[in-house]
Amino acid sequence: MRADEYEDDGDGGGDALPAEVFEQVAQTIVAQIRTMIQHRARYEPVSASDFPERDTSFYDGVEGELTAVGFQTIGDFEDAAQIVTDPSKKSFVRFALGAHGAIGAMWFEVPAEADPLRCLVLHSWLANGPVLVTARGTIDNGLPMPPELAVERVDGSVDTRSTLRMHGERVAASGRAPLRLASADELFDRYADDEHRLSEYREALGLHLFEPMLRAMLGANFETQGEPILDAIQRHPEWLRGEISAAPAPLRVGVVREEAAVDRDRFPHLVI
Repeated sequence: MRADEYEDDGDGGGDALPAEVFEQVAQTIVAQIRTMIQHRARYEPVSASDFPERDTSFYDGVEGELTAVGFQTIGDFEDAAQIVTDPSKKSFVRFALGAHGAIGAMWFEVPAEADPLRCLVLHSWLANGPVLVTARGTIDNGLPMPPELAVERVDGSVDTRSTLRMHGERVAASGRAPLRLASADELFDRYADDEHRLSEYREALGLHLFEPMLRAMLGANFETQGEPILDAIQRHPEWLRGEISAAPAPLRVGVVREEAAVDRDRFPHLVI
């Protein structure tokens, strides 16, 4: 989520922002979450050379580490359903299968204003059980997850072998046998099922999605910034249904003091 910087008209005094600013931010956030809920990834093969802004050494490095422990790389793919207008912000995902099909791996670079996020996500689908996900370098956006998608986040500084070990320990501790996938099609079908399950869960929660998300984003600043945004969202349930008469005006949210800003390290894409 991203919003442009708001510039003060000039008096510089006080911390209060106009109510209409919070209303615009709220409407934009709801529109973005609605798009996220409705999104269905459509992976199409691509060449890494088509993404000059991305660090291919990261992709190749992780591939080498996974190959050394028996993973087989499937290839590079782009989510063709995702609309990205700035070519420098485009990214791709590399997929692999390992542990005799018991672990699906995906790794990718997320563009950010400072350093990009370099992520590795491991999935194991347990027989008659939950999906175990171990995610290295990703950000918890605070949006609720269904209980059958058990996500454990690992710091981006953890090496690949340790990440694999932690994931394997979780699978072993579950006491259940993981399903073994034999092809890229089976892997993508599993990802699609999880995406559908997640979207259904969040759609059912409705407006209850936003408070945990805003608390995660704003931390100690939730009362001063998050509550006015949440109040606007709750007063307009029609936004989440897509009943918005016009797109919100471009956001220019600035006057917020530096100490009251969103944690840029955790949420590099969002400025309120």
